[in-house]
Amino acid sequence: MSKYKNIQYLETKEENKTVEVNGYLLHSKYKPVKEATDHFKRSFKAGQVYVLFGIGLGYIVEVLESNQVKKENIIIIDPLFQELRSMMQIDISNIDVLSEVSSLKIENVLSSKIKNYERNIQVICSPNYDKLFPHEYKSVLENVRNFQKNNQVLENTTYNFSEIWQKNYMYNLMELDKSTSFENLKGKYTVPIIVASGGPSLSKNLPIVREYRNKMILVASGSTINTLLTAGIPPDYVVSVDGGEANYVHFKNINQKEIKLIYNLSSNYKIQEDWKNEKYAILDSGDLEVQKYIKKVFDITIPCIPGGASVANFAFSCALNMTTGPVALIGQDLAYTNYETHAHNNKHYKKIDEEYMQERGMFEVEGFYGDKVLTDRALFLMKQDFERLYTYFNDGRVIYNCTEGGARIKNMPQQSFKNFCEKYMLEEKSIYLTEEKNIIDRKKVCKSLEKELELFDNVEKNLKKIEKLIKENMTTFLNKPAIVAKLNSVDQDIIKLKQSSMINYILDPIILNIMTKFKEKDNETWEEKNNRIYKQNKFLYANLLIVIVETKGYLQKILEEFENE
Repeated sequence: MSKYKNIQYLETKEENKTVEVNGYLLHSKYKPVKEATDHFKRSFKAGQVYVLFGIGLGYIVEVLESNQVKKENIIIIDPLFQELRSMMQIDISNIDVLSEVSSLKIENVLSSKIKNYERNIQVICSPNYDKLFPHEYKSVLENVRNFQKNNQVLENTTYNFSEIWQKNYMYNLMELDKSTSFENLKGKYTVPIIVASGGPSLSKNLPIVREYRNKMILVASGSTINTLLTAGIPPDYVVSVDGGEANYVHFKNINQKEIKLIYNLSSNYKIQEDWKNEKYAILDSGDLEVQKYIKKVFDITIPCIPGGASVANFAFSCALNMTTGPVALIGQDLAYTNYETHAHNNKHYKKIDEEYMQERGMFEVEGFYGDKVLTDRALFLMKQDFERLYTYFNDGRVIYNCTEGGARIKNMPQQSFKNFCEKYMLEEKSIYLTEEKNIIDRKKVCKSLEKELELFDNVEKNLKKIEKLIKENMTTFLNKPAIVAKLNSVDQDIIKLKQSSMINYILDPIILNIMTKFKEKDNETWEEKNNRIYKQNKFLYANLLIVIVETKGYLQKILEEFENE
């Protein structure tokens, strides 16, 4: 039986029905279609994805469609949907409908609609749904707002790091024959793996780590290695994914022979150049094209594993791949526990103040102990990635958050680190050893890289011609089919180059700009359209030339390296 006991369908003056639920009308008694039209006009913004919180009998959907809003740009979230759907006279096929408010489902459906990190989402609350479902409505608004802010973070990251990512991915190719594929570590352990991160709560758990050190595999998340070494606790493995120079500084003076490195090809290439001990290569789950390229050119398979916004997400994923035994997180606060940024012996440790809180845009989330703790957008994004990874890996696995502080990781079981150790640390560890370095046919690699360079040379030459051609035809751009044909020809060359090389991340900011900053305006005149397309193409090909030349330089250095060794 429905929990909404007072659902009544009433006739209106428009000969349509309205519905009353628990005393609240979901549509006007007089003109429900006009009410929906007026409601839409107040909320209308061109080019939006519409999240409809509540649709009642569906008049708002009809209004959206009559105003040329495509079904694929509509999302319905309605806790009453199952109760009311039999009375709806609308076609909702090809519209995403959620009958419950679920953060994960909302995020997934928004991700399927929103491309290029855009934030063009409009929430429309149908009449009285906010009164019937105040908590659910607040949750929808928070989820949409979080999605938009997360996309802002991801967009900024793309603009700021695409160039260094491209360089790292390519220069790390020179380390492949000095590395071992992470594939060799999969399922090699049965003992517990502890993933240590540098949050404020790590300090209190270090004595317990020391006590049980010989019964665990200890994995350090990035710069946390320095915190552990300062405490006299070398980890067995350290994971590195961050591409910036600051990450290299963290690793610069580490010379511990017993520590093995697991690195994503995005990791600052100087770390891998300097690392003399055993090292294992991984790729992110989104790097399938890179994986194919490496297999084709180097005949090596580098596994793609799910990661996230931080090195800690990757370390967690690596641990779950490496052992069939229990896995626990420590120091993974994802918040500013006790108003601190890091564990006490971390060189970045500081106490936060009001100014720092405002600068980071901090907000409260549920804490490990059910309290409220301060976090920021970057940490919150990491938290969401842990929740996604836990759902992905949780197939009867023993996984615990033993941070004992910071933010709660939704759905992940919690317990004290001491209890975890007493229960699961039952046998001495033994470290898996391998000398199986990747084997590369250098002559074959060099031949392949030489062919790539020829493609780069050809595209560079044609882009220089196109740049001149665009400049000479500014005012009559749309009237010159011959120009369009030449542009299409160059586009095909670039597509061929992208399919045959590893030019990927450095193109992302160009694509983002093209997709977001040259949109067609309403009622655009011929002159405005010509000017817009001229500027778009001028921007596109000028920037393509820059990145082609830059990436070709990386490729030349790699070829020289393999020719000279």
